[in-house]
Amino acid sequence: MKRVIKIVLIVIGVLVALIVAAAIALPLLIDPNDYRDQIGAAVEEKTGREFTMSGDISLSVFPWLGVEIGESRLANAEGFGDEPFAEIGTAEVSVRLLPLLSKRIEVGTVGLNGLRLRLARNADGTTNWDDLVEAFASEETEEEPAPEPEPEEEGGFAIDSLEVGAVEVSDAAVTFRDGDKTYQLADVSLATGTVVLGESFPVDLGFRFISDELGIDSRTSLSADVLPDVENQFYRLSGLAVDVEAEGNAVPGGKQTLSLTGNGEADLSTGRLKVTDLALEGAGLNVAANVDGSNIMGKPAFTGQLTVQSFNPRTVMKNLGMAPPATSDDSVLTSAGLDTRFEADLNSARLDQLLIEIDDSSLKGDASVADFANPDIGFQLALDRMNVDRYLPPGAEGDTEQAAEPEEPAEAVSTRIELDPLKNLRLDGKVTAGDLTVSNLKIQDAELAVTARDGVLDIQPLGANLYNGTLRMQSTVNAASEQPSYAIKGKLNGLQLGPLVKDLIGNEKIAALANLDIDLTTTGNTVEQIKRSLDGSVSFEFRDGQFAGFDLSRILTMARNKILGGDSSATSADGTTAFSRFAASFSVTDGLLKGGDLNLNTPVAKLGGDGSFNLVTNDLDYTVNANVSEDVDNKVLKEIAGFDIPIKLTGNLFSPSYSIDVKNALKGVARQKLDQEKAELKQKVDEEKAELREKVNKEVEEEKKKLGDKLQNELREGLGGLLGGGKKKAEEPAAEEKTEEPAAQPADEQPAEDAEAEQPEAETAQ
Repeated sequence: MKRVIKIVLIVIGVLVALIVAAAIALPLLIDPNDYRDQIGAAVEEKTGREFTMSGDISLSVFPWLGVEIGESRLANAEGFGDEPFAEIGTAEVSVRLLPLLSKRIEVGTVGLNGLRLRLARNADGTTNWDDLVEAFASEETEEEPAPEPEPEEEGGFAIDSLEVGAVEVSDAAVTFRDGDKTYQLADVSLATGTVVLGESFPVDLGFRFISDELGIDSRTSLSADVLPDVENQFYRLSGLAVDVEAEGNAVPGGKQTLSLTGNGEADLSTGRLKVTDLALEGAGLNVAANVDGSNIMGKPAFTGQLTVQSFNPRTVMKNLGMAPPATSDDSVLTSAGLDTRFEADLNSARLDQLLIEIDDSSLKGDASVADFANPDIGFQLALDRMNVDRYLPPGAEGDTEQAAEPEEPAEAVSTRIELDPLKNLRLDGKVTAGDLTVSNLKIQDAELAVTARDGVLDIQPLGANLYNGTLRMQSTVNAASEQPSYAIKGKLNGLQLGPLVKDLIGNEKIAALANLDIDLTTTGNTVEQIKRSLDGSVSFEFRDGQFAGFDLSRILTMARNKILGGDSSATSADGTTAFSRFAASFSVTDGLLKGGDLNLNTPVAKLGGDGSFNLVTNDLDYTVNANVSEDVDNKVLKEIAGFDIPIKLTGNLFSPSYSIDVKNALKGVARQKLDQEKAELKQKVDEEKAELREKVNKEVEEEKKKLGDKLQNELREGLGGLLGGGKKKAEEPAAEEKTEEPAAQPADEQPAEDAEAEQPEAETAQ
């Protein structure tokens, strides 16, 4: 037995010796360069293109079975020029022989140097690789189906491991010419460590991307540890680091640097993706993210966290070659940040726990977009506070007085209002704000809810608390039909108008407790059509207030002077006019506002009026009738107390001109004087009648008294005669007295009025 074993070992030793000897002798006996023509012909047969090998071919056998090829070229497709489709400087590959006996493949360095690959696509869409794709595709079709693999028999050759010493690519370049555009990858280099199945290995990649058409020239370097578990379809990148330097016209700011770090893994068997500690830095921005993906081989979906760390927006804009906007406050736009959770797939995206910080303001909430092809947008956002004026251009926040006169260009009113985007808009959102400052106005608890479906945009409610008052409005835009319609309805209650006007224009030109009602509808595709179709009503009421810069006493004094004579020159209106109530309502029909119930109550006068305002032509035609109070504490104005003074307002609503209607005022004065004279005459007649009646009554009373005394005397004398027998004596004096009475007052001397006045009394006495 020992002899047999010894013989076997000798045979094996002889075989090994022969193999070693052959490996040493083979390169000496065979020159691979003798086969360059055969190799070129074989490649041409496979590809249909000429293949030339101008460089040397070297062959090694032991301890490495390897081959190295010198310069080689593959011709371009017909119609794509004379430059080679591909060429290489050198290429090498080798395999260690002895590990093959142990069912192990150990590949040495796989090297490629000086690769030049030129890809091209013509204007008609044909490429210079179409024929290669067809050639290899037809070859695969013609091949017979591979036989079913037989079960591995004991002792068969199976690969237990695969190891590649390194992969090195240097001085490579790929050019893609697409019509008249050219894109180039240059200075491509790739280096790996030892590649072992199931183990991680380092990878370093670098390249330069150039495109004159895009205006960019960039250099990119990448390093990472790669774990490719091909058998289990599991891949991992750890310690990923990417650095990019770019310059050119298309690069913001002309030059930028960008760095990306992170870790990632993908399990293709389960469709799972996981990216952790992803960090992107560039232009002053630092972005961090973690991402989990599912079903990445089918319909991928992703969830994760995204954070943009606090940054200076002005610095970022400068780094990107953008001029920061001019703002009223130079200290704004100096701090910002973002943090949110997200969910996304190929058809939708959602942001949850959204937090956006800008300077000292914070916006929280969530937002979503469903169906990217036909977006359905939703959001719930809450802003704690913001002074919008700080972000406006210098002067814009205080330039309110000039903004009071909106002069629309003639061509603007006929410009079509494009509402087509609204027809397909699907929206459901709400925004609230705790404290807002807009145009210097202080607004609290603002709320805006908006929905859009089937071409109808509905804003309800639009509300806020401001200056101790409440604003509640609702609005609708219906763009579903060819002629869109609009509606707005709202109430403003309990507003302190003085502080509002002061904040708005810098002074309290009017102060009062204000209420406003508005209910308007209209239709049209242009501003002019909207004005012409406006219908509805508008009303307001101001109580317990005053006008500053409007001196009603001066205006009425000027009116008095024009009517009754005197200095009628214009007077300043620097005083104030207090009022207890200022109210009016207007009906709106086809853009024409009409109202006849203007009411202004002041200590000086009461004013009423009626008239109209045409929105289309911006023409005001309104007459105010002022009636000075009888108890006015002004001697001059007392002269026109009770008179109606018509004041005509015309012209532009925002800068009206006024004039006193002297003619009608004089008619009123004359009418009132006539009425006053009639009243005074009637009063005088009534007084004279009263005096005459009093005189007549007094004389009647005196006559009654005389007659009574006379009757008493006669009665006394008559009774005396009956009792004492002296009747004759008693009658004589009576007869004398009776005959003397008429003589005391002759009838022709008595006044006619007394006679007429006494006649009824005489009848009564009888």
